[in-house]
Amino acid sequence: MLEKIAERLQEVIGKHGTVYRVGGDEFVALVKYGEKREPYVQLAQQIMEVIGRKMEVEEYEVFITTSIGLSFYPNDGEDPDTLFQVAEVALSRAKEFGKNNCQIYVSSMKRSTFKMYHLEKELRKALKNEYLSIEYQPRIEANTNQIVGAEALLRWHHPEWGTVLPSEFIPLAEEGGLINEIGDWVIRKVCEQIHEWQSQNIEVPTISINISAKRFLKKGLYETILQATTDHQIEPSQLEMEITELSLLLLNDLVLEQWRKLQNLGVRIALDDFGTGYSSINSLRKYPIDTLKIDRSFIQYLEENVIDQAIIKALIEMAHAMGTRVVAEGVETKSQLQFLQQCRCDEIQGFLFSKSLPGKEIGQLFIQKMVIPQEMISSEKRKTFNPIHRILLFVTCHPIKQTTDNE
Repeated sequence: MLEKIAERLQEVIGKHGTVYRVGGDEFVALVKYGEKREPYVQLAQQIMEVIGRKMEVEEYEVFITTSIGLSFYPNDGEDPDTLFQVAEVALSRAKEFGKNNCQIYVSSMKRSTFKMYHLEKELRKALKNEYLSIEYQPRIEANTNQIVGAEALLRWHHPEWGTVLPSEFIPLAEEGGLINEIGDWVIRKVCEQIHEWQSQNIEVPTISINISAKRFLKKGLYETILQATTDHQIEPSQLEMEITELSLLLLNDLVLEQWRKLQNLGVRIALDDFGTGYSSINSLRKYPIDTLKIDRSFIQYLEENVIDQAIIKALIEMAHAMGTRVVAEGVETKSQLQFLQQCRCDEIQGFLFSKSLPGKEIGQLFIQKMVIPQEMISSEKRKTFNPIHRILLFVTCHPIKQTTDNE
């Protein structure tokens, strides 16, 4: 397959340059194709088109997607090492935007990479010095507006970069091996906060905590939760562990024993972001779920999308038939709430009722016990524009589909 890819690359580039394989599925092409950038972009698009054509390997039909990063001499570097490095940076950015696109290197990419490198170092410091914080977003009983739970959400305010989004630092924690330490830290802090609320005679609902698949796979989660609840004198039944649908695929039979031990202890298990991953109904049978959280992507446009409406109805009916409570995430309008009420959704979470709040402020809501919905975001403001960035030279190829002659 790699030989066929190399042949196709050489076919496109031809007399304009030379193609080298630098390892694995990555190729470098040195190309001289005029003084302007546009011809190089067109060349990259042609590469993606040619490589994307059906390829027959033995009895398989294989389809390939391509990510391409482009750097220019002398603007981006005057020596081979520099040009190679910045082309790799552009390639990484192309991969971030998904397969089958290309990116031209710009200096801001390197600043972004520099930031990610230092953010990982700073994240370790933040964990050690407890610069991280936790906010809580309430979960509301759909028909009574009573607070029946809250989700603990990790926050990090960096002194230099300001607020760092979880979408930035959680993947860093996963890659850097910090995710388990951070997960255990959150468990201890939430237990500490529940104890503080209770010492103030505040009736505390169930608090849910996001747990990565890696933490479930590592031994000791049951013991960590038991120790934290014992140290802070709270009931394990006051906790709920949330795991994403995609993470469910990474679990194995060894996890099932720990899963059941937690539920026997009284800890609830929630499946988060349901509908966005690839878990099967069989997985739901294998791993007993107490709560199913419908992903916000199904809620966002349900007023005008009858398909989303049908999916939501079916998910709620299925969950109820399995004895599972349903939470709708990202609810922002009263019309969304009314539809979910009609579908007998159990709980609502979203800005319609409240944003995430620090411990002291959410404690005041717990005292009130009830939150009245308020229209927060208009439909027009919720419509977002998702630009597609497609721009090029460092090439990596990814097989995406295989079919046999019998399929």
